[in-house]
Amino acid sequence: MATKSNGSDGIIFNYEMKLDFNELGLPSSLYVKAEPEEQEAVNSAIRAALDSVRQPSSKDSRPGAQKPFSEAILEYFSKSQTKAQTKATYRSKLDHAQKFFGDTKDVLRIDQADFVGYCDHVMATVPNTTSQGHYMTTVATFLNWYRVRSAGLPALTTKTLMPKRDSPESDDRDAFSLEQIGFVFKNATQ
Repeated sequence: MATKSNGSDGIIFNYEMKLDFNELGLPSSLYVKAEPEEQEAVNSAIRAALDSVRQPSSKDSRPGAQKPFSEAILEYFSKSQTKAQTKATYRSKLDHAQKFFGDTKDVLRIDQADFVGYCDHVMATVPNTTSQGHYMTTVATFLNWYRVRSAGLPALTTKTLMPKRDSPESDDRDAFSLEQIGFVFKNATQ
């Protein structure tokens, strides 16, 4: 119960507030008792503050959980259900991301804005459009494995970040030479 008064104006503020917290320590419900003319203003101010607490950014959530990028890669490979071939494919892409973010960057502190920065880096350093998409989805899969599993954070998205192909896939490679076509037909006849 809080009371604040100002003797010169004769204004008295009198309200009661009750907050219930869930198992994560976040407010789950709110009860405010105030004068009728103050009720709406008090409720809207408190709800705005609570909404910012209910939806923390990934940089501010879970201050005790630390997972450096270099350790996270090792744990991901040991605990995730990925095949050896997939791990070999992922290794170069995760090493690329590790160089960008740094060995000690906490994977739980990488938010969507950080990931967008990484995707911009991929577009600048990886020449092939298809490979760019593979880098982005591989790193997003890795980060989301931690975000959802370890901290209950929302998944990062690549939906609007994936590069759009502006030429057909057939333009990715040069046409076969006559000698190469000869090898294809020679192999077929054997």
